[in-house]
Amino acid sequence: ENLDATYSAIYDGTAKAKQELAFIRAEADRLGLSFLDTADSAKMFFTSSKGSSIEKDAKDIFSAFSELAVTMRLSKEQTSGMFLALGQSASKGKLMAQELREQLGEKVPGIFRVIADSLGVTTTQLDKMLEEGKVGLDALAKAVPVIRERFGSALPEAVNSTTAAIGRLNTKWDDLMAHSANTDALKAGINGLTGVLDMADRGVVALSEHSDVLTSIMATSIAGYAALTAAKKLSSSETLRAVASSTKER
Repeated sequence: ENLDATYSAIYDGTAKAKQELAFIRAEADRLGLSFLDTADSAKMFFTSSKGSSIEKDAKDIFSAFSELAVTMRLSKEQTSGMFLALGQSASKGKLMAQELREQLGEKVPGIFRVIADSLGVTTTQLDKMLEEGKVGLDALAKAVPVIRERFGSALPEAVNSTTAAIGRLNTKWDDLMAHSANTDALKAGINGLTGVLDMADRGVVALSEHSDVLTSIMATSIAGYAALTAAKKLSSSETLRAVASSTKER
C-alpha cells in the first residue's frame, strides 16, 4: 500500500503508477531481485528523474544498473545505496564527485571507470570534469550500453544463481503476505510455525545449559566404545593363538 501511494504521487495517478510498478516487478522477476526491496530502493531515483533530462531514459538506466547489481552480487544495502546515489544525482541535475566517487563508487566497484569510458575520457579527466561541474545526467544514459557490454556475459549465470532464486522467493513470500494478511488460516499457520520455532529454541537452550553433561556422556560413550573394540581385538587375538597352538600340536 505504501509503495502504491508513493508511486501514485510520483506519477500523478494510480493508473500510471501501476504501469511503472508492473515494469519494476517484471524486471525484479527477470533478474531475481526482491520486488518490494527494489521498488522501495528505486523510488527516489524515479522521483528525481521525472522532469529531468533523463526522464525518457530512466527505465533503461534502472534496468542496466539493476543488471549490474545482480552480476556483481551486490547486497540489498549496496543496491539501495546505489539507487540513492543515482537519485541524488538526478535531483541535482548533474553528476557530482561526491555521489559518483564517494557514494556510488563505494557501492559499485568500478563504476567510476564505466562512467569515464562512456564519456570517452580517462578517469583523471573525469575527475577534473566533475570538479568543474561539466558532467551532465546524460552520462548515466551513456553508461547503459557500456554496462551491458562489459557485464552482460555474466548476467545469464547471475539470474540463475541461488541468490536470484532467493530474491524471487522473497517476492513470492511478500505476495503471500499481501494477499493473505487477514485470513484466519494464515494466522493459524504463522502461530503454529512460531510455536515450533519456540520449542526448537528452548530445546537448543536446554542443550547448551547442560553441555557439560552431554560432554561427559559423549566421553563415557567414546571410552566404552574404545574399550569394547579393544576387548574384541584381544579376544580375536587369543582365539587365533589358540587355533595356531592346536594346529602345531597336531
